[in-house]
Amino acid sequence: MSAGNTRDLPIAAERSSERVPVLGGDTCSGLVQLAAVGAVVGGSAAAGANLHRLRNDTMTLDEALADVGRAAAMGGAATAVAGAAASAVASQGVVRLAVLFAVGTAVMYGLQRRFEQD
Repeated sequence: MSAGNTRDLPIAAERSSERVPVLGGDTCSGLVQLAAVGAVVGGSAAAGANLHRLRNDTMTLDEALADVGRAAAMGGAATAVAGAAASAVASQGVVRLAVLFAVGTAVMYGLQRRFEQD
């Protein structure tokens, strides 16, 4: 990260200012960046799994592409929501990681259940 990608944020426990890296410079652009990363990871995971199905002729190309798009959208949404929740709870550390994981899991679970009903 470059030096220009930080800003002074008060640290609640110490009530002092410290240079803390901020993803994207502001909350909105940071969440968009998180969503993009989540979409790439989700889409890549689905594409990898679908390659096996395509080779075994258990899935058509159209089904595979639709599944990759759906996985990318869900991964992006889950990562953005989880990132927002984690940022609201803690600036770093195990608590932030735990919130990121728990909220991301909950969002993915809800989205997958919704798509299974369709």
